[in-house]
Amino acid sequence: MKSQSVLVVIFIFIVSTVLLFSLFQKGIYNSHDGEVHVARIAQFRQALEDGQLPVRWLGNWNFGYGYPALVYAYSLPYYIGTLLKQLNLSYEEIYKVLIFSSLFFSGLTFYYFSRNYFPKTASIIGSLFYISAPYRLADIYERGALAECLSFIFLPLLFLVVKFLKKEYFGGFLVTSLIVFAVLTTHALTLLVFLPFLLLFWILEIKKDRVLAAKLLFALLFGVLLSAFQILPMIFEQKYVELDKTYFNIFQGTFISINQLLRIPKEGVNIGTGIQLGLAQSSVILLSLVLAGYEFLARRSFDKFTIFFLITSLVAALLTLDISKSVWLTFKPLTTVLFPWRFLTLTTFSAAILASLLTNRFVNSIYSFIIMLILIFIALYPSRHYWKGQGWHTFENNYYQSYPDPLKLDNYYLPKGLRANLQKLQLEPVSAVDGDGVVSLLKKQSNLITTQISSTHASKIQFHTMYFPGWTLSIDNKQSFSANKKTEKTEIIKDYPNLEGIIVAQVPKGNHIVTLEFMETPLRRAANLLSLFGFMVLVAIVLARNYLAQFSRKVKQVL
Repeated sequence: MKSQSVLVVIFIFIVSTVLLFSLFQKGIYNSHDGEVHVARIAQFRQALEDGQLPVRWLGNWNFGYGYPALVYAYSLPYYIGTLLKQLNLSYEEIYKVLIFSSLFFSGLTFYYFSRNYFPKTASIIGSLFYISAPYRLADIYERGALAECLSFIFLPLLFLVVKFLKKEYFGGFLVTSLIVFAVLTTHALTLLVFLPFLLLFWILEIKKDRVLAAKLLFALLFGVLLSAFQILPMIFEQKYVELDKTYFNIFQGTFISINQLLRIPKEGVNIGTGIQLGLAQSSVILLSLVLAGYEFLARRSFDKFTIFFLITSLVAALLTLDISKSVWLTFKPLTTVLFPWRFLTLTTFSAAILASLLTNRFVNSIYSFIIMLILIFIALYPSRHYWKGQGWHTFENNYYQSYPDPLKLDNYYLPKGLRANLQKLQLEPVSAVDGDGVVSLLKKQSNLITTQISSTHASKIQFHTMYFPGWTLSIDNKQSFSANKKTEKTEIIKDYPNLEGIIVAQVPKGNHIVTLEFMETPLRRAANLLSLFGFMVLVAIVLARNYLAQFSRKVKQVL
């Protein structure tokens, strides 16, 4: 049995290597976000070394003005990337290791999920469909969507949490909470795409077991508690950034056509992109639909599993098309998904399950081997066009450590009131903009800037850093002043003429040490404490698990 499992792991590893063989060359490829993720890993590591925990602010981003990306964006991929740096890999190599891991481990988790419902052969075929779908390869080579790629690892496990809880409560509770934590801190938007269908699937699995439903709810909420350090600021500090301009309306221009979805040639339609349903996936959905219809007409019965994932596939596919625009406009939470074609994550997962179901139908047929070969062929051959990256190039580590984001690919979280074209200001790291102050920079980190100023009159100095809640000013280590908290002589000004959104500090005359430090807001601090509390409870549960299990058994015996 163990030897068979090893063979499955080897098979999935070989297929992953074939699909991603292009990665085994120097540098990285052109993609929408690939360079951004490499740079985030580099600057995330620097922020950790500067003492940020959790990391919120990327100090060198945006031409050195900084960026609050990690107040809003996922962070787990970058923590893992920082750990991989201990292996002395370059940042480009770390990115590629994470990308490869996302495909390989997602194949394993899907196989594990599928084995809970289907035999080995059907599970292998489903896993193959899951990792070879054109959208998976587009995520990697076209989009460079690191976090979304990694989220595919956890999605199959989310569909198993009810089984985990049924099997053994304390172990299931721990696993479920950690899976929810992993998804929320890797790519919460993917969970949002899956959530309505997950809830319905869990309800069908739970049936009418209210105790099990309560256990699931508690485990899910505990997973959210573990993720509070990221989720709460992400939700409640949106008021500080221009999401209405940079984010929530993007979906309107990113619907795909039915021709692109099904790869049907038409003038003006990009059928060369992997952002499509996929020939193998559409074939499996169509065949499953035909067989389900035949069974219903012939026997007046149907397989609930097949129907559930057929409906899921079709609904998800429809939500990628322009005809669903009214749904997006009506149901506002959908706009946070950003791109309608992100629902292809759901069609990819559902089609893989349908592939397992189809294989299982014919597993005992005399033609089973031929059918399996056909399914392997249609899973791999049509997606061969998307097996490699384009425009390979390489940069040294220091390029990413001071990455300016020249194409402004990462501009969703720009603070309100910030002037445009910061790079044209050409400011010194710190300088006087009003008064006779002589300023020298003593220390600069991602979260800390220390300067010395000498002046005979009150002066105003700029810090080459955009303002965001959390920046705090102190003079001679005696008092602290946050933005617009005015005293007679000292304040932070965030709307100084021609430097709107840039931190300008008014400093009294004399010789002073002026320190600007990025600290946690009360909300972030509370969120951190909630997560810390959650992990302390989690550790306590692990340590007391055997005792609690014995106690639970005794209670059941008494009852």
